[in-house]
Amino acid sequence: MRFYRTDTESILDKVYKIDSGDLTSIEGRVVQVNLQLNSAREETLQYFITTQKNIHEEERSSGQIKNVNIYKQSAAAGRCLELGNGSEMKFDFSLNGNDPKIALVEFWSLLQGNHSEVFNIFDENQNEITKISISDFGYLTTPNFFDAEFFKEIFVDRASWNYFLIKFDTYSGRIQYYLNDNLFYEGIIRSLINKSEFSVVLSNNSRESNRYFDRLKVWSFGNHERLALSNKNFNRYSADSSSVIYENNFDSELLSDEIEITGASKLVRSTAPIFSKAPILTVSLFGQSYQLSWQVNDLAHAKGFTVEKSYDLEQFEFVSSIRVTDKRKSFYSATDYDYTNNQIIYYRVKQINEDDTFIYSAEAKVGRGKVKHFILEQNFPNPFNPITTISIDVKRAYEFDVLVYDIVGKEVAILHKGPLGTGTHLFHFDGSNLPSGIYLCEIKSGDELEVMKMILAK
Repeated sequence: MRFYRTDTESILDKVYKIDSGDLTSIEGRVVQVNLQLNSAREETLQYFITTQKNIHEEERSSGQIKNVNIYKQSAAAGRCLELGNGSEMKFDFSLNGNDPKIALVEFWSLLQGNHSEVFNIFDENQNEITKISISDFGYLTTPNFFDAEFFKEIFVDRASWNYFLIKFDTYSGRIQYYLNDNLFYEGIIRSLINKSEFSVVLSNNSRESNRYFDRLKVWSFGNHERLALSNKNFNRYSADSSSVIYENNFDSELLSDEIEITGASKLVRSTAPIFSKAPILTVSLFGQSYQLSWQVNDLAHAKGFTVEKSYDLEQFEFVSSIRVTDKRKSFYSATDYDYTNNQIIYYRVKQINEDDTFIYSAEAKVGRGKVKHFILEQNFPNPFNPITTISIDVKRAYEFDVLVYDIVGKEVAILHKGPLGTGTHLFHFDGSNLPSGIYLCEIKSGDELEVMKMILAK
């Protein structure tokens, strides 16, 4: 294969062309091309694939631009199970005492080798109910596809980790298979109906290379499978109508009383795309102070947090930082004070992990209206005769005018004109030479204006 820089309309674009050269394939035969792309800064790459049937013809197949996400390997993945050639792992689970009687099995696997079984489900008498295999041509298959209500051929990328989800209802016998985010089988398997005891086997009978499994989880699942699919990259997530029956992240030594392993196996470092889950941030406003609190979902790998804020969602600035000193503490908080004129502030928390990977919480948007730089308190006493006190709490040092008018708008007193520093300032208004009635105290600072009604009663 040839790899070279190609022309582009913009000098800022980095575009490369990969040419298969004289690579040919037999019609009807599947060819898999695996590319490993590394990026120091980019988070997303785009690719465009076309094919040409004959090198002597200019006609090429139409293609479509697709995006692929780049991720940094995280220590949150921990270790995984490596199964050698001809090996398998078996474990049992029961839906007895669980409601709903719907099971969801999910796991990550790095598959290598064709024409081999990946996943099997057996009943309590060890009768096979269903299985997932890789065909000779690299497609996922199941013996139940003849009775499928929906079946889609999906080619397995054997150079990358793949996420499997199997969901089945023991009331109706309905079962669904997903690979990554794609449904590839749905149908009714009658041998599932009214069953409650099951055995699951993860296997490697490819006899070509090792196979890897990570983040195995079995649920009694009452939520929609979209919840599991959207959280497939996290070790833990909550599902309000579901409960975990069995879980194994393969981070500790294999427990012989929970699982049965045949053949060669060991725990090795995982490269699966499993990351720390983002903190959940809430913000409360108290005057000019903001109380931030967040819940941590994955403390095992967190070493600290940084609070940041922005006024435009483009430039974020540092607020504060907290180090993790107690791995049992899952709630954290911080306080920020903001005296700017910005009506909206966005806060976020950056979780920094032990391996220096990081993840951001969702931005918390706080709206507060226009910021007031002074607070005018009601005069005391009111009504008054003949003297009353006016209190102004100044939040920002600036020029101030403190004036008093009668009810028809005639200026009757100038209490202050000039700068005022931050803090509380008291002004006394004496109405000894004025008749009874309503008077207005006006405070002006910059573009801020506030008027207060006072009653002189002699």
